[in-house]
Amino acid sequence: MWQRIQTLYLLIATVLLAIMFFTPIATIPGAGEPVKIMAYDKITYLILLSLVIIGHLVALNTFKLLILQMRVTTLTLLVVLGLAVVVGIDFFRFHDTMTFKIVAIFPVIALILDLLALRGIAADQALLESAYRLRDSRKKKK
Repeated sequence: MWQRIQTLYLLIATVLLAIMFFTPIATIPGAGEPVKIMAYDKITYLILLSLVIIGHLVALNTFKLLILQMRVTTLTLLVVLGLAVVVGIDFFRFHDTMTFKIVAIFPVIALILDLLALRGIAADQALLESAYRLRDSRKKKK
């Protein structure tokens, strides 16, 4: 499981998004203490982050079933894309009133890592299919 690079990509993306869940995404400066905006304060962030983290955990645990892992990673990739779009929309809408933290770009990094993981899973599946074809052709010759 840990020998494959796509597992590490998925694990790093999961850790980044878990960090995003527990650290402030933005702050609203005020006269006193600045107000921190957490991911669980907005319902869209909460739902999308929860879905992505659950999807990554499922993809990490289905390493023996490559087709299922590929499908779960694709679905998770789409949800991460939605999360990145939601964070981007909030950034462009509120960039003059809020100060966004570095964790606001974690969905984009997770999106890139998910793409790399999907590419690695597809390469492993292609390698397995070619090995099956070779094995079948040897059986037919005998």
